[in-house]
Amino acid sequence: MTGFASLADIEAFEMTPLADRKLPATTYAAIQRTAAAHPELPALIFFLQGTAFQHEVTFTFRDFLGKLTQTANMFHALGVGPQDTVSFVLPNLPQTYFTLYGGEAAGIANPINPLLEPSTIAEIMNAANTKVLVTLAPFPKVDVWEKMATIVDEVPSLTTILQVDIAGYLRGFKKLAVNVMRMGGKTQAGMFLCRDCRDKFTCRTGTVMERSHIPLHKWLLALHLMASSKKGISALQLQR
Repeated sequence: MTGFASLADIEAFEMTPLADRKLPATTYAAIQRTAAAHPELPALIFFLQGTAFQHEVTFTFRDFLGKLTQTANMFHALGVGPQDTVSFVLPNLPQTYFTLYGGEAAGIANPINPLLEPSTIAEIMNAANTKVLVTLAPFPKVDVWEKMATIVDEVPSLTTILQVDIAGYLRGFKKLAVNVMRMGGKTQAGMFLCRDCRDKFTCRTGTVMERSHIPLHKWLLALHLMASSKKGISALQLQR
């Protein structure tokens, strides 16, 4: 049957018991079945802003299932079991769906509206006995992390906090501007900001050039000469 044209069609459809329809037992199994049947069909198309719809990110059902599996395995590695709760306070992002369905596969998924007051969010997290929290990383003019930072100590069952950085969906100047704002407006030439540890670094960091006062272009020339010379190169040659 492809549709319902009348009440009789509905009644005929309902004559078959639900247990006989061989429906998937879980949301993960439902997505898994669809991915097996239609692996290349788009499951999720995302763009951060309406003005950037040309730069969408597309996940096929194969991609989508892979992300859900990775997320579920991550939660499992963090100690989430069938009776443990993963709460998430996120806007509408791909990671929101990965967390929802991956959380359901590993344990219990508990979505919370990020527009709620911090005290209400804390109350919901405690009622759910939250073990893992997934929320936004700090982002300019978005207060989700600021809210969460004020209440995480009020949830004694919480063992792990995971952050989602939406800057990864920005492009060009906007991405650069966010990084500059995260650096507190200090726009030193050649400085970058580590997404994980939030420390500033340059292309010299962690290399033999790190504390050298020799200009970078001279270092690159010397490295080129050493790499391209079959018999090596002397210090006097480099000096010249």
